[in-house]
Amino acid sequence: MYKIKIVKEVEPVKWDNELIKGDYSTFFQTAEYLFSESRDERFPIFIYIVDENERIRGQLGLIIRNPINLYSSVIFRKFGKILSKLGSKGIWVSGPIIHTIDERERTEILRKIIESLDSIAREYNLILIDGYSPPQDLLIDKNYLGEFRKNNYHVEEFVTLATNLDKNIEELWNNVTKKSRGDVKRAEKRNIRVKTLEEYSEVIDYFKLGKEWAETKGIKMINLTERAQKYWNYYKTGIEKIFLAYDGDELISGLRLGCFNGIAYTHEVLNSYSRPTNLGGTLLTWWALKWAKDFGLRIYDFSGGLAPPKNSIDKKYHEQWDSLFSYKKKWGGSEFPYYHLIKIQKKRSHKILRALGRLDWSYRNYKKRRRARPIKSINDDEEIEKVFRIE
Repeated sequence: MYKIKIVKEVEPVKWDNELIKGDYSTFFQTAEYLFSESRDERFPIFIYIVDENERIRGQLGLIIRNPINLYSSVIFRKFGKILSKLGSKGIWVSGPIIHTIDERERTEILRKIIESLDSIAREYNLILIDGYSPPQDLLIDKNYLGEFRKNNYHVEEFVTLATNLDKNIEELWNNVTKKSRGDVKRAEKRNIRVKTLEEYSEVIDYFKLGKEWAETKGIKMINLTERAQKYWNYYKTGIEKIFLAYDGDELISGLRLGCFNGIAYTHEVLNSYSRPTNLGGTLLTWWALKWAKDFGLRIYDFSGGLAPPKNSIDKKYHEQWDSLFSYKKKWGGSEFPYYHLIKIQKKRSHKILRALGRLDWSYRNYKKRRRARPIKSINDDEEIEKVFRIE
């Protein structure tokens, strides 16, 4: 009944127009975002599932990339070509998108998507397939997840924090913690200035802010100008917004927001700690929330991470989770589950890369301890996960 189509090129408008037929698709699955992520040995693949009338019933966009991640040290990157012989990775975020609410049809379409992923894994010599389900897909249940488990996927429960923007601005404000409301007011009294990124020079400034953060992690960002130019071209599509906070003439914070299909998603918040206290990130989060409301979006997703443990036995782990989400919890979002789906295709190659990745991580931690930390991201703890999972 259903057929698979796998392509490397799509017309962005047509692909996106199909995506928005599902009310839970986010900017991560747009053609613009996926093409913006392509670079050396890194490119998107697009999966269509069509019915007998050639109507699109399912979609999934993923990135095929070499096993060396963005956060690797320069030393580790030098072995990139050698390590790439071990295989590649296939990664996706916030998919698949299935265009039906009928449970039987959803299952059949999902099976075709899983089948197509296996085909891609064979063709591109994938070490592993690594994906995240859409947090706003409320029809995901144990049967849906069971289809992945039957095909040897490991399933981890994650949770995101999101708020419905049909609330009035006073209700959104009252849902923010008292301390955060106070921080927003203090930032305004300090005359911290907020603006939307509008010029290429501001992209450069934002990337420099990110570069400083990377250096505190022992990471050297390369090809900064080239990456900034590519991002600027993508930014002009309107799929993302960046808000900047200035104390006087100094850029002290930046917030990167994905915007698609009525859903805003906090992609990154960076704060410079060149000043004793920096309230720029807090002010930007409230600013972005108001902007999304005024712009007519439906949902604001503050982003998420691993779900808390089901019991209190592992108290230390629970405290780590609570710390990770403490910032995001300030903004009054409700918890929504989503799932990390991992299938290891080549166990030996994966073990080698994991071992080397840990060595690389230790080396960068050593480099990090040798320098001061002028900048911190609210997603710092999540970068540990990215090293081994997404990036």
